[in-house]
Amino acid sequence: MIGCPDGGGVGGLQPPTLSQGLKAYPNNSSWDPAVFRPDVPIVSCYSGLQFSEVNYLPEVSLRPGIGFQKPECGSYVRTLTVDGESRKIFHSCGVLGCPVCMPGVITPKAHDIGARFDLYEDAKMAENAVLIPGERRNIDPRHFIFSISPAHKDELIAKVKRAHPGVWGNRHAALFQDYYMAELSQAIKISGLVGGVKIYHDARVQHPDTGLRQARAKHLIGMEAKVMGNMEDEDPSWKIYDHIRKQKNWQNYYYFSPHTHMIAHGMAIDADEFEKLMPGWKYHNKGYVKNVGGLAAYLISHMAMVERHYAVSWFGRMSPKCLGKEGLRTYEKEEVHPVTGHPWIISDSIIPDEIGKIYTVTVTEYRGFFRVAQKHKKKDPDAPKFPKGHKKSSCPTEVHNRGILALAKYCDEYGKL
Repeated sequence: MIGCPDGGGVGGLQPPTLSQGLKAYPNNSSWDPAVFRPDVPIVSCYSGLQFSEVNYLPEVSLRPGIGFQKPECGSYVRTLTVDGESRKIFHSCGVLGCPVCMPGVITPKAHDIGARFDLYEDAKMAENAVLIPGERRNIDPRHFIFSISPAHKDELIAKVKRAHPGVWGNRHAALFQDYYMAELSQAIKISGLVGGVKIYHDARVQHPDTGLRQARAKHLIGMEAKVMGNMEDEDPSWKIYDHIRKQKNWQNYYYFSPHTHMIAHGMAIDADEFEKLMPGWKYHNKGYVKNVGGLAAYLISHMAMVERHYAVSWFGRMSPKCLGKEGLRTYEKEEVHPVTGHPWIISDSIIPDEIGKIYTVTVTEYRGFFRVAQKHKKKDPDAPKFPKGHKKSSCPTEVHNRGILALAKYCDEYGKL
């Protein structure tokens, strides 16, 4: 039992249980697991501390920009100037979790996603490219949201807790996503989508004080962000995620609600028919996507980062197994002003030798193609045939069965494999 300065909890006083403490303090933000554990009773003299059920329920995973910042992140590098306009470039660590470098990391990732859709179109336009059912030429992809019902979500959570009892942590979150992604793969096959990118989100937005969710919560959070100076009136509504990232209690702005956004090609089946074939799942068609990179940047900005899992992955005909790319050439390209088309000049830099030069970036051009399945080679009729049960290794059985160390020692001594 935990001792108390004022003698509370000592001398026969029965301390409250953990469940009683949770009921007594339901609105608390967090509790210290190093002090209070499920098997340790709460002592009465610590009643001033607050508790929450958040440690016994699935917590939202980390988000981009929720991490550590290195000392050199955001430090000045150079200044570019053209037509009286200038912009500064700062150092970036290239880590998505860095709060300073995150915006500069999302942009190239979103650009790569858009470029892969271009490769997919190149592969379809290539000569002798065979299209599979549901695959069409020169058509924009669509935005889909695949979600699970609250009841099915609770079933998966119970399945995870049966496999690993205890307080919810990273291990549970990874196992939950294992079950979730296995069912999602089946849902994609049933839906009729032929290929695309999927971005995993494990939560939706809520207001921590009022309990409002989704559209109403976003509206209220946006108003608070403008009052605090984290948003401007002309900013789009998704800028609230920048405001949420800056809050110490950012996790309280989300509630656990797993869903996956997809930018994909294919003729999806009717939604009602899909729900009959895949109970507990549903999808929502958001329509055609004109700017794939812009949508991808928005989705990546608040995606879930779970241990051992990729938050962004490809499937179907756009997966690396099916869609290949071949580098054509790599060259230095002048970066120009988006309006005037004039190249940017390095007017100031921490590297004196580059001052006055035209600013260039390295560009690689690729060609997309569909991989052809490799046929199995015919067996050589003249190859030696071994009888059933014959051991191909020359190491004695008594050595071979004793493990890799014994095998390595034998091979070192006798020079046999």
